[in-house]
Parts: sequence; structure tokens; C-alpha cells
Amino acid sequence: MNIHVTGFVQNKRLYFSEFSEDNGIQVESSLIRFLKNILAHLGIGKGTLTLRSLDKTWYLNKQSAVNWICKNGETTDVAPLSEKNNQNIVEKINYLYVKKKAEKEIAEACLDLGLLYEAGKGVQQSFEKAYEWYKKSVEIADQKFVVNKEIFYYLAHLKMANLLDKGLGIPLKKYSAFLHYKEAFEGIEREAERKIGEEKPQLLAFLADLYEEGKGTSKFPEKATELYQKAASRGDAYSLAALALKYLQGSGIGRSEDKAFALASQSAKQGHPFGLYVLGLVYYKKGRAKKAEEWIAKSADQGFALAQQKLAQIYEARGSSDDSQIAQLYKKAASQGLPESQYKLAQMYQGGLRGFKLSKEKAAIWYEKAARLGHEEAGIALGKMLCQGEGIEKSFKKALYWLEKAGEKNPKKMERDIAQLMNDWEKLANEGNLRAQLDLGKFYEEKALKNWEETLKCSKETEEGMEHKVSEHYKEVGKQFWEKALKGYEKAAEQGSAEADYRVGRLFAIRRERKILAENAEEKSIEFYKKAAEKGHAKAQSELGKYYFYGLNPSETLEGAVLLLKQARGEEFLIRQQRLDQVLVDWKAKFLLKIDPSIGSHSLSYVGLYGLIENKRKEWEEKSLDYAPIDGAVKELEMLLQCRLNTPLNWGPELLEKADERVNFAHQQLFGDVEEIGLDF
Repeated sequence: MNIHVTGFVQNKRLYFSEFSEDNGIQVESSLIRFLKNILAHLGIGKGTLTLRSLDKTWYLNKQSAVNWICKNGETTDVAPLSEKNNQNIVEKINYLYVKKKAEKEIAEACLDLGLLYEAGKGVQQSFEKAYEWYKKSVEIADQKFVVNKEIFYYLAHLKMANLLDKGLGIPLKKYSAFLHYKEAFEGIEREAERKIGEEKPQLLAFLADLYEEGKGTSKFPEKATELYQKAASRGDAYSLAALALKYLQGSGIGRSEDKAFALASQSAKQGHPFGLYVLGLVYYKKGRAKKAEEWIAKSADQGFALAQQKLAQIYEARGSSDDSQIAQLYKKAASQGLPESQYKLAQMYQGGLRGFKLSKEKAAIWYEKAARLGHEEAGIALGKMLCQGEGIEKSFKKALYWLEKAGEKNPKKMERDIAQLMNDWEKLANEGNLRAQLDLGKFYEEKALKNWEETLKCSKETEEGMEHKVSEHYKEVGKQFWEKALKGYEKAAEQGSAEADYRVGRLFAIRRERKILAENAEEKSIEFYKKAAEKGHAKAQSELGKYYFYGLNPSETLEGAVLLLKQARGEEFLIRQQRLDQVLVDWKAKFLLKIDPSIGSHSLSYVGLYGLIENKRKEWEEKSLDYAPIDGAVKELEMLLQCRLNTPLNWGPELLEKADERVNFAHQQLFGDVEEIGLDF
């Protein structure tokens, strides 16, 4: 990674303009540099520090450099500097230099700082901070409102896309990654067409990568090959390695081990980790395993994730007894977003293998990371953990998602895995295992709901009757899932389980709401909710109480509904209902203004309105007045009350008594001060 450092030498010391108040770093004379390098070659000392910029090279005194870092760095920057080699110290200087510029909101420096955080050069590796600085680089550039952005702008988009695509340092977001890839591709392609690529072969390499992987554009291996060749012809180490790999695999070009070997060797000579890795692969292909391992290990030592993973696989296949080494290699590769290594790491946590302490929670985390990157086996493992609630909150809906997603490429295997899971559950359920009975019911309930949603999605009808037609179709497709879900819950209910009673009630409630096999569903849901509520099941008590307010439980009283909700700690729902019911007072007042403004709304109840209207009708009839306005006002109030009270009752004493009951309810002090129970309106 080349960092463009600008500085000047004065009185044999190197100064950086960004650090105006320090004494700089001592520059070594040619003689001292020569002597130190000779001694280092003999194994004495570490030679001279070499700080390279894009156009200059400085040879620095190590102790002076350490002193400069101690003065300008944080505590974490100056920790064990004396133990670090020359390269570590140079990386630390680069980091402090770039950080200083980035803090001045120089967009290109923000990109460089992100690169250093991502690579862990001169600072602790942090994908999260890398993403933050890439994003800041883009934001600063966007504020300038320049149509033709500089190349660093598109590289920042590219780096953000890479992290989003792998879920490194930020939650995995494929669509956001796609947008950043698209922005990067279009910008880099424009710059390449303007011949900037002739001066910067890395630009061609970036563009080739996007074509090779189909990121931000259609996948085009042949075009990628052409671009890699152009960049490789200018000596770009990365492109030499990429082209070598394409020759080795025959991707977008004819297969040739000899050409792969020649190109990888050129890249490896420059010390590029990708080149070292590919050279190892070529040796492996030629059957020279020992030589392959040697080159791959060199690449792994530089932190190249693919090499770390491959080396772990080599050790594993060889039956190495060094569990710790294998584990650490997989862990390092996993942290860089390789799904196979993430899967392996999850297995080690799940089984407490290779020196890792058993942790179902960490296993679930790493399985999910790998599954999100498309690893099928990880998806299956995650699905099973979700079913069993091992290391992760139980969720059959999520389990189904991951099991089916993992089975997209191999549906038969997915069906076998699910069938095996169901067999295990059914065996336990038949033996009377309550947990298995409930789990079995829940799993089939999720299957039924998913089937219903897919059926709705497939339906193209929009006119009236669509719901009925879809429901009829669904009866044929999903009936078996509802029956199996009900069977699982009913087995548990036979053991006296309140949770099972509640779930049966909820199952019928869902069917009523979605008009799925809805015959008698409302009555059945109330029946089973009551059974669960009598056993003290809070959710069932809450649903029954709410049913009253929704007009679905006519046999219940207001007093009974309030009691149920209090038992279920439904304070928020009740207080919201009270607030909503206060509108009944306003409606009565407005009604009286239309009928007889001389009557105060507080002096007359809703039931009193009935007698008032009867008297008004007689009075107007005696005076031969048209009492249609009275009937219109009555009809309007009747409709409002039917809607608010969720009742089919027509104008009359029964409807008005219900309204009075709810007015009284609206003014009751049910729980003390609202603020005391933490409600905010």
C-alpha cells in the first residue's frame, strides 16, 4: 500500500508540514545507512528504517522515529515500539501522518486512513472504522458538488461495497453494496477510458475485478482477462497474480499451468501476497505439496485470507496435531469474510474443538455470517440451531427461511434435512414430550403461514372476490400444514398445557383474520383462549380482553374484559382505549347542539337521549314540522357508536347503555398516574 507522504529535509531531519511543532526525524547519512544494512545482513540489528512515498525515499534513524511516534501518537500507538521491526515503525509513521490529514477533512486522506484500518497497517485492524472513513471520504467529496469526481471517490465507493457485501464492520446489506459497486464501476470505467489507467495499472485491476466478479456490472470474465493483461504488462503485481489464477483455472482464457507459473512467479518476486498464494496453488497443482505449502505460508504470514484458509485446510487434511495453529488460521480468515472459514470456526465453537471453549452463541453468530454469504452447510446448521433454540433465540420462521435458502441449489438435500428434523420431533412428540409437541405445532404453523403468503403473492387478481378465490385455492395447498400444526398443539393441550391452549386459540384467530378455513374459527379461538386464561396464561387473558373491545367476544362484560387485561398487565392498551372512548363525550355534546342547544351535555346520559328523541319527534309531529333533521342526526350518531363500540346494535336503549358504560370507563382511574407506569402519549 503506497501512501503519498510529503515532507522536506532540513539540517539532516525529516519534517512533515502537518506536524509543524515537532523536531522531525533524524535522517541517516549514506555511510551510516551502508554500515547498518551490512550488519543487518550479518544478523546484527535491523538495518535502516526506509520510508517510501510515491516519489521519494527517506532513510531514518530508528530511535529518532520511535521518539517522534511517542510525541505524536496516542498511548496505543507507542505501546511496545521497541519490540517492533522496522516495517511496523514505518507503518505507524504512515498511520499518524494520514490520520492527521484525515482529521482536517481531506477526502483522499480519509480513504487512505480507511485502507490502513482495513489492512491493520500501523493501527489495530477495524473494519468498522475503515467503513466510517470510507464513508467520510465520499461525504466530503459530495459536499463539493463536483460533477467529475477524482478517482479516490470511486475507490471509496468500491471499498464500502466490499465491506457491505461481506458484512465486515457493518451489517451485511447486499442492495446497498450493489449501489456502491455500480457507482464505483461507472466511475472507474470512465477514468480508465480517459487513459488514466495507462499511468495507474491498479485502476485497470480494480475494473477487471468488477468484471470478473460481476459487481456493479454483468459478469464478463473475458473482459476481466483483457484488463488484467493490460495492467500485468505494466508490472502490476496484483494483476499478474489475478491473471495467473485465471490461467490456472481456465476462467475467461485457455488453461495453462506454465503461464500461470510464470505470471505468479513475477508477482511473488514483488512480494505480493496474492502472487505468493497463487504460486503455491500452481505448485499444488503440479503435485509439489511441500513447495506449495511453503509459498502459501508466506502469503498467510502477510495476512492474505485465502492463503490462511488454504493453509488451515492443508494442515487439517494432513492430520496435523497442532490444533491451535489450524484454529487460528481459520479464525483469521473468517474475520476477513471468507464464508468457508466462518463455517469452520462455527463448527469449532459448537463442538468445543481445537482448543476453542464450547460456545453455542458464538457458533450461531458465525454460522449466520457464513449463511448470509451463501454458505449452504452453514445455512442448514443455523436452521437447525434456530429450530432447537441452541445459542440463539428459537424461531421457526427464521429456521424455515435458512433451511429453504440453503436448499435452493440442492432441494433434495434440504428436504432430507427437514424430514429428519421432523422425524426427530414427531418421535419425541409421540412419546409425550411437551416441548417437542409445541415445537412441532409451531413449525407447521410457520409452514402454513409461509404457504399462504406465497399463494397470495402468486395471485394476480385484484377485483372483488380475490380473497375468496385465493382462500379456496389455499385450502387445497396448505390445509395439511394447518392440520399438522393443530395436531401438535392439541397433543400438548391434552397434557393440560396453558401454552398449548393459547396456541390453538391463536391458530384459529389467525385463520379468522386471514379467512383461511375460517368456519367456526372465531368461536374456537375464544373457546381455547378461555381455557388458557383460566389457567392464568397472560397472553390469552390479554387477547380475550381485547376481543371485547374489538366486538369479537359478545358474551364478555366490560368489567370482565378490564379484569382480564389487568391480570395480563395490559395497562397501555386499556389507557389507550380510555383515551379513545373520551370522544364519546364530544359526540354526545355535538348531537345535543343539533337537537336542543339548551340542554347541557353533562346533564343527560346517552340512555337519556333515547327519551329525548322520542319526545322531540312527538313535539315536531304535533307542530307538523319535518323531523327528518332529527332522524339524520340520530343515524349519524348511531353509525359513529357502532364503529367505536364495534357492535351491530341499532339505535335503542341497548346501544345507548353500552355507550354510557364506555363513557364511565373513559373516566375511571384504573392504574393511578399514567406517568408512573411509564406510558407516553
